[in-house]
Amino acid sequence: MSKLVPIFGFAVMGLVVPARAADVPMTSSRVTSAAQKDKQRQANWLTNFQQASVQARKDDRLILAYFRGSDWCDFCKKLDREVLNTDLFIDWAEKNVVLMDVDFPSEKRQSPAQKKHNEAMKDRYNVVKTPTFVFLDADGEPITRCGFDTAKLRDNEAKGQPKAFVEYLENVVKTRPQKRQIEVLTTLDQGLAAAKQHGLPLLALLTQGDSEQTSQIAQELLANQKLVRFVNTHMAFVKLAWPKEDDNSLESLEFQAWTHRQKVPALPLQLVVWDPHQRKVTARIPNPDPIKIEPTLLRLRDSLPKIDYTGKWIEDYRLAQAIAAQLNRDILMAFTSLDSSEWSQRLDKEIFQQEQFKDYARKNLVLLRIDFPKSSKQPEKLAEQNRLLAEAHGIRGYPTVVFINPRGQKFGEAKYMKGGPEVFIQALDQLRRADYDRRTILSDQFKPEDVQ
Repeated sequence: MSKLVPIFGFAVMGLVVPARAADVPMTSSRVTSAAQKDKQRQANWLTNFQQASVQARKDDRLILAYFRGSDWCDFCKKLDREVLNTDLFIDWAEKNVVLMDVDFPSEKRQSPAQKKHNEAMKDRYNVVKTPTFVFLDADGEPITRCGFDTAKLRDNEAKGQPKAFVEYLENVVKTRPQKRQIEVLTTLDQGLAAAKQHGLPLLALLTQGDSEQTSQIAQELLANQKLVRFVNTHMAFVKLAWPKEDDNSLESLEFQAWTHRQKVPALPLQLVVWDPHQRKVTARIPNPDPIKIEPTLLRLRDSLPKIDYTGKWIEDYRLAQAIAAQLNRDILMAFTSLDSSEWSQRLDKEIFQQEQFKDYARKNLVLLRIDFPKSSKQPEKLAEQNRLLAEAHGIRGYPTVVFINPRGQKFGEAKYMKGGPEVFIQALDQLRRADYDRRTILSDQFKPEDVQ
């Protein structure tokens, strides 16, 4: 662990655990009598992510991970005493979240496995100071995070009554992202057509037989939120059952011809990736594990074709999502009516068509045009896509510009503004920096086996 200059018990660029307790100035907040310890109620904190994940999935709860230095961080000790060991917090936590303690002690003994686990958690969630709280879903995806100032007992709060922090926690739980459903197509023809339409790979979940175990694994795969998010962003998806021997329907014959041509054998359960550009199967994953999904996701990520995006405007939202995720860019989604809205035309001419904006966009953005023409008719699928996007983002007039980060989260919007591309880019940069600071950045090099 990096040994940088500590500030209030932690370092700017990496957690710093003092070599000895004496290295940290002793203050009254660190002195807790044995009698006080005996009287104080203790919450039930798990120390292993895998256990916390299983419990969170079972109870359909979020995980509240607490990164601390239990025997050297004064602010952590203060939170433990005044907030986390109070009846108000414990009663709320027992009903709403799974608690997880990620400790970095100075003198307290930890097993090598626990140290490795906690280091992996710190690196994965980019934690650089203690105390830090990170809300996670059961798959380990971060929801939000906060620190001491949010969690502390307020000056106007009575002892044992950290109401402001509990209200904050309650709001996080109430506004947690809803579970997403994988967008499932039901026939091979539909899957192949969708892949060609969007220029995205087709992922086929193929099963054979009526095994209860196979059906259960397939259901768990479709419910895994990491897989759902990945597939909905990068791929078209179809779920198909291998036809029975006496099935001579046209759909069955076409399926068997396709699997024979693509050299896909019959297995109880497998994932198959078909590339619409190469017109062939590029990956097969037999018996994917829905519990340990990371190896499957790595295989799927490796199978994705590299997208050559030059910064031009596109109209396909699914394709924009895939480009943004693959290139780690933000999406600029422009809702316009170029043939009827004067302000849409001015935004396009004064900002979007200027070289300064084009240069900026080529390096940082995916440009998505959601247009609503009055004088011409759009293809049915494009018109339906645009209508649904306008409803989803509450668009009430043109132009409206919506900004989406690579994780699919909206982080701002804008209207027409005077000043040309320079003013627009400055405002956009502020939004992008604020969103980057807010988000927890996951490491692509994170090894799932480090957190077991």
